[in-house]
Amino acid sequence: MHSGKSGWHDFHFQEVQVFGEGTFESVTTSLTVSMTLGPMRIARGLSGHSFLDHPTDPQLSFPGDVGVGRWKGTQRGWHLFLKPSTVERLSGRVFRSSELRPANGTRVAIGHLLRALHVDVVTGHRSGPALGEAIASSIVQQLYDEIGLAAPDDITSPTVNARVQRLCDWIEAHIELPITLEAMAAESAVTVRQLCRIFRAATGYPPHRFQATTGTDPFASRGSDPHAGFLA
Repeated sequence: MHSGKSGWHDFHFQEVQVFGEGTFESVTTSLTVSMTLGPMRIARGLSGHSFLDHPTDPQLSFPGDVGVGRWKGTQRGWHLFLKPSTVERLSGRVFRSSELRPANGTRVAIGHLLRALHVDVVTGHRSGPALGEAIASSIVQQLYDEIGLAAPDDITSPTVNARVQRLCDWIEAHIELPITLEAMAAESAVTVRQLCRIFRAATGYPPHRFQATTGTDPFASRGSDPHAGFLA
């Protein structure tokens, strides 16, 4: 299962299931956020290494990482592949593997976000590409927040409400199109991450929710979206 029909820009999601045992050899070409579902044991290297339990919390792989070894156990895995340019677009900062490599811990929030991304793929992107892009943006933000490198924002400007209202008017005028978060950000002259934060600051929920319920007052339900904390 993969996100080939999502309409997402420069990133994709894939679910992989393996059975029994086998060998693997891989070279990572993107920033990959992966989570194993169920028991799996890995022996790193070509031979002579013992099998160890593979972590079930989200793990990161970076461009250029090489993996060789053996595995045992039937399991599924979720994998989000992000190009470095996509990370820069979603975070508003220059991508450096060295800044993200020290991050560790259980990454509970990222696990929930990967699950939400999986649901979006399984259900066929009923909200269009904006929901998946909002989730991917939140995952990138979580990775930087883990090590205290949040991207700069300007969500206190007195013109924020007017900017959000103009964006809502623009979405309504183009509602027949599959509008992406990137298109919304370009229209507002901000990064995708800044877009999600200023929209939530002004309305209480992320931009994809307004797109899915176009025609309602964007400021009428401030704070009513239970998923806003994860998706912005």
